[in-house]
Amino acid sequence: ANRTESERDRRKRDVAEQLSRIAALLRTRTGHDFSGYKDNTILRRIQRRMQVLQIDDPAAFYERLRDEPQQVDLLFQDLLIGVTSFFRDPQAFEGVERFVIPKLFENRKPDETIRVWVPGCATGEEAYSIAMLLKENAPRGAASPNLQIFATDIDERALEIARAGRYPATIATDVTPKRLKEFFSREDGTYRVAAELREICLFSAHNLLRDPPFSKLDLVACRNLLIYMGSELQEKIVPIFHYALRNNGYLFLGSSENVTRHARLFSTIDKASRIFQKRSGVAMQRLPEFPLAAAARQAPPLARRAATATTLREVAERVLVERYAPAYVIINADGELMHSSGGTGKYLELAAGAPDHNVFSMARRGLRMDLRAAIHKAVSTGQVAIQNKITIGTNGGRQTISLAVQPLPPDGSADPLYMLVFRDIGGIKPEADDEPVHTTDDVESANVSQLEKELRETRERLQITTEELESSNEELKSSNEELSSINEELQSSNEELETSKEELQSINEELQTVNSELNIRVDELSRANNDMANLLESTQIATVFLDRDLCIKSFTPTARDLFRLVESDVGRPLAHVRPRFAADGLQADMEQVLRRLGTIERQIEGAESGNAYIMRMMPYRTVDNVIAGVVVTFVDVTQIAQAEAKIGALSHDLRNRLESLETILDLVPVGIFIAEDGNGEAIRANRRATELAGRRATTDGKLTQVPAGLPLMIDGAAVATGDQPLQKAMRTGKAIPGYEARIARSDGSSIDVMMSANPLFDESGKVRGAIATLVDISNHKEAERSQERLLHELQHRVKNILATITALASRMIRSSNSMGEFSTSFQDRLHAMARTHEVLSSYNWGDADLEQLLRAMLSPYSSKRQSLVVRGQPLHLDGATAATLGMVFFELASNAAKYGALSVDTGRVEVSWGFAKPGMLSVTWKEIGGPAVAEPSRMNFGTTFIQQSLKYELRESVDLNFRPAGFECRLEIPLPRTETVDQLPGTNEQERPIVRP
Repeated sequence: ANRTESERDRRKRDVAEQLSRIAALLRTRTGHDFSGYKDNTILRRIQRRMQVLQIDDPAAFYERLRDEPQQVDLLFQDLLIGVTSFFRDPQAFEGVERFVIPKLFENRKPDETIRVWVPGCATGEEAYSIAMLLKENAPRGAASPNLQIFATDIDERALEIARAGRYPATIATDVTPKRLKEFFSREDGTYRVAAELREICLFSAHNLLRDPPFSKLDLVACRNLLIYMGSELQEKIVPIFHYALRNNGYLFLGSSENVTRHARLFSTIDKASRIFQKRSGVAMQRLPEFPLAAAARQAPPLARRAATATTLREVAERVLVERYAPAYVIINADGELMHSSGGTGKYLELAAGAPDHNVFSMARRGLRMDLRAAIHKAVSTGQVAIQNKITIGTNGGRQTISLAVQPLPPDGSADPLYMLVFRDIGGIKPEADDEPVHTTDDVESANVSQLEKELRETRERLQITTEELESSNEELKSSNEELSSINEELQSSNEELETSKEELQSINEELQTVNSELNIRVDELSRANNDMANLLESTQIATVFLDRDLCIKSFTPTARDLFRLVESDVGRPLAHVRPRFAADGLQADMEQVLRRLGTIERQIEGAESGNAYIMRMMPYRTVDNVIAGVVVTFVDVTQIAQAEAKIGALSHDLRNRLESLETILDLVPVGIFIAEDGNGEAIRANRRATELAGRRATTDGKLTQVPAGLPLMIDGAAVATGDQPLQKAMRTGKAIPGYEARIARSDGSSIDVMMSANPLFDESGKVRGAIATLVDISNHKEAERSQERLLHELQHRVKNILATITALASRMIRSSNSMGEFSTSFQDRLHAMARTHEVLSSYNWGDADLEQLLRAMLSPYSSKRQSLVVRGQPLHLDGATAATLGMVFFELASNAAKYGALSVDTGRVEVSWGFAKPGMLSVTWKEIGGPAVAEPSRMNFGTTFIQQSLKYELRESVDLNFRPAGFECRLEIPLPRTETVDQLPGTNEQERPIVRP
């Protein structure tokens, strides 16, 4: 352990030997002098840098610093101690708030300014802390004086942080929630000092040891800066603070700092908080010196002892000087004390009143006259001046000494220096010692000798005084001449000062005008900055401003959506910031913009959000058209891209729908004309419309271009183009419904058509075209004509039916035995007639099927479960024949039901037909299984109706046979227009029984 400690001490001594050389390198490189700082402060940081660089030899470290200037910069950064925080030492700031802040606002007018200086402010926390105290205690409204805080430091990086006023969220532990709310705003996980507080604080680079101080200050807050400086520098800095303060101004120091050596300059207000006040009425003997420079750094005592202990001679000389050498002091030509050895208290003492370091004021009783004479002689001759047997009063007795004044060799300083050596002769004689008894002669002889000695000394002193007086007179004459010349120069200077005063007043007025203009410009610039900030915020365009080295100068808040940016990234290359999108060619694009001075635009997609952006790069041009960097903007086009995709999908869908619509238009059996140019000159038509217009249609399913005028005719006259429905709808803007006309075709034929047209309107309500439909109504017209013919025929038939019913009723009344019999028979025959007409109506009064007619007539007898056997091929009869045969079949069926085969359950009727010869239909009615029948004595109404109706209406022949086995009737009907139906495949003439339910 002892070896390790010895090794550490040896290394420390080695570093100390290089300290002055390293300080010189720092002063040359950075302009800042650290020679006056405490050795341990410098040594610790030098050793740290040596550990980082893995260098053990201090000389090698010095060589490394000399060869690599950047290492000097890094050492300089290590020497800058930036340990600070908001309201550091809360009790001390409470003392400032209690004892200092209220006093600063006493009797202050609104137009006055409270000035505060914070040297060594580092990153600005203490300056902002004092600003918060001032704002909290300032009077409200217009009565508040102006506030100005000068915060200075030599660390430019720290000052940049202070000016930005942005601090991490951890400051919440040092600042109360109330102050956070009032003086800070939360931004991106950090706290930003409010603008009103930043406007109070002015941060600037300032070297306390080199630059002149501020003046007329109310408060100087220099905390924890003096502790790093040596005592000599502290002695010089405190008077500077005294000079900078107003009368009764305040000095606020750190907890380990004090002004005890300058108690006459400051009074203590609060010792615990280290708050001091400048004493009013106490002036310094002379102005403080600046720039401050520490005395040449001497080797530390440890190293000095090691250096002087090399030989016995040096040891002996050191002991001789320290123990046996006489006391001495070093002064300048004016007698100002510059240095003093030990043991000078017998010869010099501090004078009463304000401290005075002039050796003539400090000389003890009996020494002043000889001292002045010896110094005058040494100054005037430049030789050693010695005064012997000087008796001085000291320590309650009298001491005889010898005084030597030795001029020192020049050391490069402006003032010559002199060493006063005090050598004692004998010991100190007390004032009260009893004198021995002498005789009168001895006494007289001694008195004469003493008087002669005093006379000689007086003559010598008088001679010296006379010489000094003559020299002084000559100097005074010379000074008088100089003063006369100076007086003339002063008069001339006074006139020049008067002129300068007037010029200064004029300049002052100009400066005031310029200042007001600058204030206006500052306000305009502030408004422009606010407008620009709000513009960028409202447009939501992410923007990054880069310098020519592609380092970040500034960026908008929305740029954080594209890059992982924080405020501290300002000054870093953009390539070092990780983007939130695929940016493989970003660096190359920016370099190309700088090289070609063009614009590059690309579409990108956010990797996390999926949003689409248009990235645009362009050169950053100043007002003087100087390229100062690159501007990169990102416009969020997500909604536009989505809209474009949607429009593309809708366009595709619309295209498909149009194709589908054109296909539908091509397939619909309705002609469609479309006019879209507003004047009706260009008309497109679908396939059906083209065909109806008598033109050749295309086969590709597209609309065909046709002439504006269609070949329409009404009552044989052609319709003019302007009067046709499509052009009329476009011209009037009204719908044209149900326009009927005929179209003449090129082959000479014509068709009936109905046309309807409707106008088409644009967004403004103006007619942009029309659409028309064309329908072929030829069949409809033919149906109307057929209906008209059918109506005439129906009217004819109704008349015939009514005549038939009338004749039937007349005959039945004559043949009926009672009204009941007449009523029943008449209703049955009317029902049969109705069934016949129903069958005919189903065939539109055309040709009716014989089998269906037969089934309709036998339908009332289906409840008797008897069978009907039908033989014959399908046969259609005309309406008149069918009506007559229907009534015949009814009479045969009713007779069979009353008297024949249909009157019993076992009976059946067989009906067959065929053509015995061309044009002659033969129908056979045969009853089987019924009761035996006999020919009646007289013909009843039914038999008579059968014979007469067939004979007179159809010119038929009827053969009635009443056989015991059953009734049989044979009808032969001429049918010149009958059309038979071809026999269906798989069918033949066989029995087709009717299965009754």
